[in-house]
Amino acid sequence: MPDENHPLAVLLTVPDVRAAVAHYVDVLGFEPHQHWPESGPWRFASCTIDRQTVMFGAADLLAERCPEPALREIAGEPAASATPGAGVTVYVRVPDVDAHHEKLERSGARVLHSPSTEFYGIRVFHVKDANGFTIAFYSPAERERCESCGDGLADDRPAETLCARCADANGNLRPFEVILEAVVESFYVPVLKMDRDRARRLAEEKLRRQPAWS
Repeated sequence: MPDENHPLAVLLTVPDVRAAVAHYVDVLGFEPHQHWPESGPWRFASCTIDRQTVMFGAADLLAERCPEPALREIAGEPAASATPGAGVTVYVRVPDVDAHHEKLERSGARVLHSPSTEFYGIRVFHVKDANGFTIAFYSPAERERCESCGDGLADDRPAETLCARCADANGNLRPFEVILEAVVESFYVPVLKMDRDRARRLAEEKLRRQPAWS
């Protein structure tokens, strides 16, 4: 395999490059990669995790060296902001998100929550780094799906095959029309802003593809 650092490479402007690298290596589980210059205060550095790279640049270096006008403007934003890192979330893939969570808990990282499995196919937890940036560590994870509507099952229903919307109080499958209306009214109309005729048609097509109705 080529010596590449993919699929992620992100550049963060920080007030102290050396300290940022130390935090990512000592606390967040990264490996040091490179830094410049060799002596004196670092003005650029990078570290890696699972072939992904996070780069750090001093604001004066970016303002001086970056050819793109937009980057030169961005370089000055952290100094002018009362909340550095606000609005920035960097997703970093790791081989085992639960094991990485345990490691960071032991290392003293500012972990925001325990790993959770999301309906869009990842298991993820978030931390705040030493400069206020949010890092989302994740691993791919396919959530078990309801056999009636196809939506992801909640973490508290691991042994179930139906979601709470599709199952009655006894755990039995609700009638098709009841579920169809619930899907239309909870998602297609309010979220996708569809008219009811189109919403019912698309929702019914989706339901008919699910194991409970196929």
